[in-house]
Amino acid sequence: LTVAVQGGAGVASRWQQPTKMMAEDHPEAYLQLFEALANAVNRGGASCCHTLSAEEVMVYATLKTAILNRVGATTEGFHQRLWEGRLGETEHPCTLAHRLHDYAVGWLDPGTNSKDWVAELVVMEQFLEALGPVLGLWVWRQGPRTLDKAVTMAEI
Repeated sequence: LTVAVQGGAGVASRWQQPTKMMAEDHPEAYLQLFEALANAVNRGGASCCHTLSAEEVMVYATLKTAILNRVGATTEGFHQRLWEGRLGETEHPCTLAHRLHDYAVGWLDPGTNSKDWVAELVVMEQFLEALGPVLGLWVWRQGPRTLDKAVTMAEI
């Protein structure tokens, strides 16, 4: 991190610009680097997100949320990536497994949610899939928060 912020050996002692975040980059790690750079140059990241007001940009939590939303690092974004994940042409199976694990953790948030809630979410996912494309999609669009509510909606 120090090398990225201050420049490494053979690099002039000037602040280095961060590289563009790519789809395969981990958003939290990128944001940590972004925060370090923003703090180091005392910019606060004002040029990062044009949809926020000047006041909102200065609140790191708001800026972080906007960035995470923009790159799809949301519960639903991780959920979608988990089920769409495929082995890349040059990707090692171990890398795929780690990436899928990160997506699952981003979706299920086991550090915050109880085991029972995580299990219910996984069962509800399979329940909606088992209902078929028409009924399953309709129930999903109703936004049930529990399996019982999903069942009730499916029985209507």
